[in-house]
Amino acid sequence: MSLLAASIQAVIDGFVDQLLHTVRNASLDDLLGVESSPRKRRRVVAPSADGPSTMRGGSGKKKPSRLPRRSAEQIEATARAVANLLRKHAGGLRSEQIRVELGLDVREVPRVLRLGLEDKMIRVLGGEKRSTTYGAASKPVKTKTKAKPKPVPKAKTRIKAEAKKMPVKAKSKKNSVHASAAAA
Repeated sequence: MSLLAASIQAVIDGFVDQLLHTVRNASLDDLLGVESSPRKRRRVVAPSADGPSTMRGGSGKKKPSRLPRRSAEQIEATARAVANLLRKHAGGLRSEQIRVELGLDVREVPRVLRLGLEDKMIRVLGGEKRSTTYGAASKPVKTKTKAKPKPVPKAKTRIKAEAKKMPVKAKSKKNSVHASAAAA
């Protein structure tokens, strides 16, 4: 058996040596499974002293990934500001112009415009998609305040209320017979 074990060990050692040689000579792209083509490689740009640079040549500012959560009152106040701005411009404005005038983020404009249209604070003068021109409504309309939802009762109170509604089970005849027999 020692001859068999020695020959198996020799085969294992040879395999391990070949495997290590192959891994050491492989490129990093091969090991990570990335295909290296000249079109897919990205150019590495050293940061300048002015600040971060971008590949596309933008200003280098990064926008946060999500807008901060806003209350319904804040959104409504923004919609009123849009309506006031549109009253100053008789010919109307496009959404990009509204955004620039009020300093709004690109992502918050559609919701504000939708709310203004629903509450009839603003109206569509014409156009489609990005060329839509918005104007002020003929009469300023006060927005409705939404009623607050009723509070949900606490669990203990709800359980007690449900327990009161349930009918009380009557004692079975067997129990009443045994009880009367025991009393006699």
